[in-house]
Amino acid sequence: MMPLDHKDKAILAALQADGSLANAALADRVDLSESTCLRRVKLLEQSGVIERYTAVLNPLKVGLSVSFLVRITLKGQTDRDLGAFEQAV
Repeated sequence: MMPLDHKDKAILAALQADGSLANAALADRVDLSESTCLRRVKLLEQSGVIERYTAVLNPLKVGLSVSFLVRITLKGQTDRDLGAFEQAV
């Protein structure tokens, strides 16, 4: 486990809020020089603290506006009934 100081935690919080922050904006937000900030981010990436960067999509904007509610009723709760359900799923 990599020890994290308050600056590392600030970097992580800022990147969790907006993973697309440019290094200059990130450095300004966490009150570090750009070179120091970049060095810390690279170290966090290399050590595996930052695994990857992702995009959170708006489901309505990409046409995923349908929700489903499913109700399942089993004949019983025996191991056999539960096993049959698990197999079917």
